[in-house]
Amino acid sequence: MSPTRTVALDISALDPEFRSHAHRGIGRYVKELSKALLETQSSIAREKNLNIQSFSHKTIEQSSGKALQLLGKAVEYSPACKMTLRQQLVQPLKLSSLAKSFTPPADLLHFPAHMDAPAFANQDTCVTVLDLIPLVLSDLYKAANPSWRFHFARFLEKRAIQRASLILCISECTARDTARLLAVDEEKIFVTPLAVDTSLFTEQPPGKITETKQKLGITKKYFLYVGGIDPRKNIARLLRAYDTLAESCKEKNQEIPLLVLAGKIKEDREYPKLLEKIKTLKHRETILEVGFVTDVDLSVLYSEAIGFVFPSLYEGFGFPILEAFAARCPVICSNNSSLPEVAGDAALTIDPENIVSITQAMERLLCISEEMRQEYIERGKKRVRLFSWQQTAYKTIEAYERYFSRK
Repeated sequence: MSPTRTVALDISALDPEFRSHAHRGIGRYVKELSKALLETQSSIAREKNLNIQSFSHKTIEQSSGKALQLLGKAVEYSPACKMTLRQQLVQPLKLSSLAKSFTPPADLLHFPAHMDAPAFANQDTCVTVLDLIPLVLSDLYKAANPSWRFHFARFLEKRAIQRASLILCISECTARDTARLLAVDEEKIFVTPLAVDTSLFTEQPPGKITETKQKLGITKKYFLYVGGIDPRKNIARLLRAYDTLAESCKEKNQEIPLLVLAGKIKEDREYPKLLEKIKTLKHRETILEVGFVTDVDLSVLYSEAIGFVFPSLYEGFGFPILEAFAARCPVICSNNSSLPEVAGDAALTIDPENIVSITQAMERLLCISEEMRQEYIERGKKRVRLFSWQQTAYKTIEAYERYFSRK
């Protein structure tokens, strides 16, 4: 019988004070993965001889000796790059103590966000690659982030992935990009698709639907966008496509639907540019920003929309597509990156760089029969059932097993 192996999972992303992970897809991934792994802990220990434990940035600090704790405090006096120094200088020195603090000692440290992993660790590491957007869309991101800090951070992230003993990728697309752009051994790469918690998107009672729409100022039919507004999200083309659709509706004496933008975008540095783009549109008065919304309100927004429009230039996975499917909302999404893997045949796909393509897809959803609308909803419901956090956990376990079998 093989010896029990200990894997320690970094759950720093659950701490709201650690970067901004907790309120993003990273936080959701870590929350659901750690929950699923711990729920199957007894069967893992019994059947796979795996002992799953967890740690965080606070655990690392507590597990080190006084000398390293003093070094960590000294870093706080640095005039710049405190987080980078902690992660790349202090943290690697503490990982041996961290590994030994588990019983039995940890054989593998799993960082489920590749940007959180040290580039030069002295322990075997597993990293989850969420996406390689700055590399895939290098021209777009170099122009927006010309500073040496941006380029240095990307270098460290690449090194952390390349030096990892095991690499998990959240889609086949991300796996291909990792092998191609970072020249890593494909034998180290394992695909572990993500999921959504479908219980968050259950059908809401009529009273709640009315309440949410009144609260958010939604008075008529609408298309929905949920997410950020950084350049790869392609909001500029979405706005222009929507304006074309609205003008067409006006010419035909049809009611112009709203375009509802949901998400915490007002604090984004791209927000002033978004406002300037909206000002140039003929039908800017029918664009409604609702900001960050609760899970219940988000469920209502999806379920009541004509369709969810997601014209992203690149996604490592595409959580919102599955959210929309779970909430019984037809989807329009890009035909690139990981999105076809997630959407399958359940969505209308578009060329995100072609405004006409986006407009035509929106027109199609606006005009389809109720029977056809229900067909898209049923396809979405079937599609979302193919993804589950339990499956993500088991694929992660298989990856751990493969790693240990090769040692």
